[in-house]
Amino acid sequence: MKRGLSHESCITFCISHLTGLLSSHADSLPLYTAESEKLFAKHGVDVQVIEFSSAADQQKAMEAGELDGMMTDMIVTGLLKKAGTDVRVVAMALGAVPQEGRFLVVSSPNSNLTTPQQLAGASVAISENTMMDYLMNQYEQELGIPTAEVHTVQMPNLALRTEAVLAGKDIQAAILPDPLAAYAVQQGAHIVIDDTKLQKNYSQSVVS
Repeated sequence: MKRGLSHESCITFCISHLTGLLSSHADSLPLYTAESEKLFAKHGVDVQVIEFSSAADQQKAMEAGELDGMMTDMIVTGLLKKAGTDVRVVAMALGAVPQEGRFLVVSSPNSNLTTPQQLAGASVAISENTMMDYLMNQYEQELGIPTAEVHTVQMPNLALRTEAVLAGKDIQAAILPDPLAAYAVQQGAHIVIDDTKLQKNYSQSVVS
């Protein structure tokens, strides 16, 4: 049963009596496809898909015991484990190669911010204590961006973050996963960092 949220949010699935979660990244597509083509029913598996507006809401549901599994990342999985939640990684979803699970740092269509070095002094929307928080730190280290000069803004809701960077009023840039990253670029946002073009493969999503 789906909640009344946009498709640009996190999603949850239940297998028999189990419940799991997916984020709204490209790794969610297989579950949407399986649901729409009734593949779960064909194979005798009872699956429930539920959407969440942010990774924070997703994490709270897991901590409360409302879920049995989720599509997430190693950062969130580690934090849940540290907090006492019995969770473990069972599979990698995307990220075996750099081209999978792309993340972009994009700037507002009306902004002159187009290079990584210009992020120094800029307001960048992220989601704290998630893969995207970790990724920004890695980008800054590889590209020589002074971390202390990047003003990160906590904005966990992916849909709101996308709208905010396109509006360019409260923030100048944001880190986004595909397909929202591709959508933002289609709407005129500038690509500041494309993690598929960096020296290392930083981002992976996992089923926990």
